[in-house]
Order: sequence, then C-alpha cells, then structure tokens
Amino acid sequence: MYKKIFLFGVHSAFLFLILSCSQTTPQTTVAENDTLDSAAIQEEQQAKLTPVAVPYHTANPLVFDILHLDLDLSFDFPEEKVIGKAIITGTPYGYPINEVTLDAKGLEIKKVVMPDRNNNIPLKYSYDSLELLISLDRTYRPDEIISLEIDYVADPEESPMANASSYHDSRGLYFIKDENGDVIQIWTQGEPENNSRWFPVIDAPNERYKQEISITVPADFITLSNGLMTSSVVNEDSLKTDTWKLDKDHAAYLTMIAAGKFAMEEETYNDIPLQYYVDPKYADRASEIFKYTPEMIHFMDSLLDEPFPWSKYAQIAVKDFVSGAMENTTASVFMEEVQLNENEALDEDYEGIIIHELSHQWFGNQLTAESWANIAMNEAFANYSEFLWAQHKHGEMEAGLLAVEEEAGYFEEALEETHPLINHNYYSPDEMFDAHSYNKGGRILHMLRIYLGDEIFFKGLRNYIDKYKGESVEAANLRLVMEDTSGEDLSWFFNQWFYSEGHPELTMAYTHENDTLYIEIYQVQSEEFPVFILPATIDVFSNGKGSRYTVTIDKPYQLLEIPMENNPDAVIFDPEHDLLVEMAYEKPLSDWISQYKNAVSYKSKMEALEYLSDSLSNEKVNNLFQEVLKEEFWAFRQYGINVWATIAEDIPEEVIAKIASMAMSDPDYYVKADAIAAVGGWDSDSYLSVIEKGLESKSFSVIGASIEALSLSNEEDKLQRLEHYEKYDQTETVIPLALYYLDSGHVEKISWLEEKIKNMTRAERFYALQLYMMWLPNLDDSFDLNSKADFLFGILENERFINNRTTIYLLLMMLEDVPGVREKIEKKLSNEKYPEVVDNLEAVTVSPEE
Repeated sequence: MYKKIFLFGVHSAFLFLILSCSQTTPQTTVAENDTLDSAAIQEEQQAKLTPVAVPYHTANPLVFDILHLDLDLSFDFPEEKVIGKAIITGTPYGYPINEVTLDAKGLEIKKVVMPDRNNNIPLKYSYDSLELLISLDRTYRPDEIISLEIDYVADPEESPMANASSYHDSRGLYFIKDENGDVIQIWTQGEPENNSRWFPVIDAPNERYKQEISITVPADFITLSNGLMTSSVVNEDSLKTDTWKLDKDHAAYLTMIAAGKFAMEEETYNDIPLQYYVDPKYADRASEIFKYTPEMIHFMDSLLDEPFPWSKYAQIAVKDFVSGAMENTTASVFMEEVQLNENEALDEDYEGIIIHELSHQWFGNQLTAESWANIAMNEAFANYSEFLWAQHKHGEMEAGLLAVEEEAGYFEEALEETHPLINHNYYSPDEMFDAHSYNKGGRILHMLRIYLGDEIFFKGLRNYIDKYKGESVEAANLRLVMEDTSGEDLSWFFNQWFYSEGHPELTMAYTHENDTLYIEIYQVQSEEFPVFILPATIDVFSNGKGSRYTVTIDKPYQLLEIPMENNPDAVIFDPEHDLLVEMAYEKPLSDWISQYKNAVSYKSKMEALEYLSDSLSNEKVNNLFQEVLKEEFWAFRQYGINVWATIAEDIPEEVIAKIASMAMSDPDYYVKADAIAAVGGWDSDSYLSVIEKGLESKSFSVIGASIEALSLSNEEDKLQRLEHYEKYDQTETVIPLALYYLDSGHVEKISWLEEKIKNMTRAERFYALQLYMMWLPNLDDSFDLNSKADFLFGILENERFINNRTTIYLLLMMLEDVPGVREKIEKKLSNEKYPEVVDNLEAVTVSPEE
C-alpha cells in the first residue's frame, strides 16, 4: 500500500494543528460546585500517568486453512449494502477441529449451512458482530475438506471499528456517489483487516486462498476483480453479472472488487494482459497515465530474474480513495490524482507510486508478510523499488534526491517515536504503515545491498523469491537466504536494523598535525539505542586528488589516523550516501566549498549547498552559487535560484540575467517556475516579457508562478488579464489567483472559488478550503451568507476526507450567527459518521479555560 499524507504549503500549519490536537489526551475538568473525593481524584490521575502496556501481537494462529473462496455479490445502492453469499472451502491446519471461527465485522448473518450433494446441512453458530463461530456437524481431521455456505448482508458504513484506528480508512467497501446522490463507483480497500467488513473470511495476512467472485451490477458498469474474467452475463433486469477467477493463492487482504462508470484501455506485455481503468473524461489518456507499466514490468523481471507472477495486471483510478494506492493481486487501485491531462503531466507523473504497487506483485503478493509486525517485508521492498527505478530510469542524482526525501520522512517521524522495524507491539495494525516500515525499511535494504555488493544482494533476492514464493515470510527468512547466498553471518546487521530501534547520530571533526589527518567520530544517539556497527567510507581530497578509505565505526568514540602531508581540502563521510545516519560536522567553509565541487552523491552536494547558503557575502561562496545555476541536475539549479531569491539587494547583474534567462528557457518546468517567481519578486514590472511568456506555458506550475508574478506588477489591466486564468481548476493556478483576489479586495470572486472547490479532488480541495477560510471574514452584509452556508453544507454531504470535513465544520462555525446555521451544525454533528472529525473539532475548539 502507498500511504500518501496530504500536507500542503498553504496553511499547512492549520492541518498540523488539527492532526496534533486530535491526539491530545482528554483532560478531566471539575466544575466549581462539583465535589469529588480527593482520593478518587488522585487515583484517577495516577491511572492516567501509569503507562499501559502495548499489546504484543504474533502471527495469526493457523487452525482452519481456507483453500478456496467463492463470493456471489449484489448491492443495495440506496442503503449502501452488500448482499452476499460466501462459500468457503478449507481444511483443518494441524489438529482436528469441530468448529471454525471467521472474521465478520458488522455482517447480518442470514444462514450458515454445509453444502451437501443431496441436502444442505444447517449449522449452529454464534456471532458477536466481530467473529462468526460456526459449530461443525462433527470433528474433522486435517486431511478432510470442509465447505461452509454463508448468506449475509454487509453494511460497511455501520460496521464496528474494532482493531481499526480510523473510521474513514476502515470501511472495507465504499459506495461513491455523484452530486445527485447516485452511486457511480464501488471499490474496496482490504488492508490491513477490512475485507471482513464485506465478506466473512480469516482476515489475516498469513491466510492464503484461491478465489472466484461474481459481481452483479447495473449493465452500464464496468467491473474489476483479482484474476481473469471468465464470464459476463447481461440479465433481463438491466443488470449484469461478471465472474472473476484467481487460480493462485493470495492473502485475504488482497481480495478486491471495483465497479462503476470507467473507461478501460488494454495492451499486453509478454502475453500478460495490462488493463488501465480511468474516469471516462480521461478515456483518451488511460494508456498514457500508466505508460511506463510495460517497461517497469520488464525492469522488475530482469532485476529479479522472476517473470511477472500473475495472470494479468490491471490498474484502476477511483474517486476518494483512502490512501495513495493499494497493490491488490493483479489489480492495483490508485487515488484519482494519478489521472493527469497532458499539461498536468508536464509537472508530475506519479512514476514512484506506480512502480511501488507493481513491485508488490512480487513482494507482498507472491511473498507475503506473515504478520503485520513484519509488514516491512512488503513495504520496504516496494519503497526500495522506487529508488531502484529512479536509478535505472533517471540516474544517480534523481535516485539520490529520492533517498534524501525518504530518510527525511523517517527522521521526522523518529523525533516523535521510534520502534524496531519488525514491531510486534502496537494497538492497531494501521500503526505499522508508517515511515519506519516504508522509508527506513527501504534505506535498510539499500545498506544491505551496499554491504553485500550488487551481485550477491540481487542473487540473494532471487533465491529468496525462489524459496518462499507463494508463502508467508518474516525477516528471519530474508536473513537466512542472504547468509546462505553470501556465506556471511548477518545476525549483527539484522539485529541492529530490523530488530532494534533508532539510528546512528554522529558528529565528526578533523585536524591535521604532523603529517597526519586525525578524524574524530562520535556516536551521540540516546543511550536507549544501540551503538551501531557501520561499515563506512570516507573520501579525502587534497591538492585536487581524492582518496577513499574504508572504515568500520563500531564504538561511541573513534579516532581515525590517516598519513597525509598536506592539509585536506575536503573530508566527506559516507560520500555515496549509503548509510541511514544523521551527521553533524565541524568543518571550515573552504571544506564545504571543496565538498560541493568534489562530491559524487546528491546528498553530499546538497548538504554542502545548505551549509553554504548563509554565506553569500563570501566571494568564493558567491561565485559557487553562480555556478550552481549552470548545474546539469535540475534540483541544484532550483536550489540555487531559491537561495538567490532570498536576497533583496546587491545581487550581481549576471545572476539576475541568468535567472531571467532560465525563466524563459530552462528545460525543467519546476526550475522555470521558480525562476519566474524570483524575477517577479525582485521587479515584476521590469520582467513583464518573461512573465508573459510564462503565462503562455503548457505547464501549470509555470503558469501559476507567472500569475503570482503578474499580480505583483503595476500593470493597470492586470485584473482583466488574470481573469483569463480563472478557467483552470489546478491548484497551481487557483491558489495564486485566489490570493491576489483576496489581497486586492475582490471578495466578490468568492463564487468563483466555490466553483473551483466543487470541481477539485479531495487533495486539491484542502488547499482551496483554507483559502475560503481566509475569505469569509471579508464578507460584509451585501453578501448572502445563507448561500455560503448552503454551499458548505452541500459539499459536506459527500466529503469523505477527514481533514476536509473538519475544515468545512470550522468554516460553518464561522457562520453560526447566521439564522439557522448553528442548529444545522448541531444536527449534522449529532449524526456525524466520522468520529475523528468530532475529535478534531473538540481539540481545536476547546475554550482557553478548559
């Protein structure tokens, strides 16, 4: 699964406030006239201070092994319910059994029988809304087959939230409606344990089975499920039934269905059907949106020496998806944002998320983590595939940029919480899908690759797949295979990186005395973390020549001595960016300049630029940042522009001329956009020709930067000129235009912003709602505030994104003095389906006295 957290540049602090406040422990308050026993108060307060032990979770015990799942599904659209019949065929796993327990969250059980050739055998059962305990007609041995037929109705919107951390993200099956209230899509999201909200199953990652699913929907709907479609029958009642069959075992959480009004394109790769499902308005873009899929499959095939392991591969983009994407077997589901028109695709392509889900077809679907504690055995590989693809397709610098972003995400999370990569201590499985399992896991695999070398590492991966495909795995399986492949004992590596928490934090300083370079390295991480063993390299440059030294850092303090006649120009620790470490340095300015010039990795070069960015008054640094504008890799040029843009005075004329030239002709759209923003910020009137060319761009990032730059000018007709760009729905253009309207007092444009909000995806909508929050206080009595409240209530109706719902309620609270609004808010909140929204509102609206 690809977890995408939408944090935005505009007013992201507001979202941070909501998310952080929603995790605040509720405070007990006592009214002035209340009297409570002091001992009771102390006991209650002490209970809050006493830490509660986090549960220890093992893999699901294997008692009854499902061999085959048959589902026959139809739907009650008005009530948003699933009418289902499940036939579950299995066998006792190790011991004889006389009962079977299935996960079935919030189902209405109609009938449970054992299908018989002559007569169905009714079975007794008990059900507590979470688990269905079925008493068998006798005791069965492990070599006997058991079939169970269950008629049921599922109401995912009302299913109990046991073992889930989010109401919105844990429905299992979703009915998506249009503005008229008509269902236009159905889709599912099973991971981690939510498929049991729409069919009975053993909802655990170590349960694997074959399946056949029949889906009855309106005849104009297109369906999708795992495996291949074996039949499609149109019935007399304007409904059709499509049957999909998967003939290889896969994990329960990977079962999926989708249905709705989609457009579909198809091609093949090595006789494998490749299907691309999109919203009908992107019908002519489907194959372009997923254009790298054949090349990516070839890349993975070649890398792993293992052909694509399934009968087909479909990719479908759905509305209001709960995460970035999900790697269901043979059928990955994506958020709607991956659907880009031709111009949008100039700024974004979502290659990372596409290769991430594809790689799961091997790591996660063919080999599956045996428990949620081991989910990194799925996600770390998918995460690292993004790096490997970037390295293959776009080169070392692009891969290096991705690696820096990945480790930054982990380091940020580690400020609040650390845990072992293989983590058995959690409250809900959802907690395991974090920056440890993804980001840290991917970087750990990279360290293992570097330590073993490419030949042994990838040979080990091939052996790992060959040995365990079709099975459940844990980290120990990977260790044993890598040890067998390399001949090395890797327990030290797995103990410190997979089973221990934290990461190395190092400080480094050096001196040169008596023809010797002394390098001091300290491990300064908290004592609760281990002292790490770090096979590392250090590059030393002197008189234009570089030497690389291999060292092992394995003590809290180490002094390295290198014979050297001259004082070094630069000392670069971990020059290839192979290690997951945080570093602090004591180095002179000249060392950083030399590091930038000699470094071979993105991190080492960018690290030098960041240290030097505050020293532009130094002539050598000034000259270096002029050279940065000519760098081949786009991210360095962009960083250089943004550093120069922070300076208001004494900018060399050649710098301004260079950045103005880049604004006109840089090959990268992001660089071009930032160059336009820079010259617009300096003197937009002098660079109107540059800005006007930017307004003609096909890139929305460039157009947006040009809109902002033009809005800063003194052009008399700029309002009329900017109104031309109201036609675009992209946030890159809507935000700068809306900010201009707001700052210049054109509050009548709020109706334009409302139309944009209606047409945006959930991610884009969050941006615009923050702008709307800035706009409301500027409305006077000449505006119909009732209509504004009606607008907000209207979009609240079908809004599923938690932070958007929270924002809409806060906007409505700004209008609560409008007659009738407060009552409507209270009524809505009393029926609010998403408890996280209520928690958020309580957290951010609590009074100072409380």
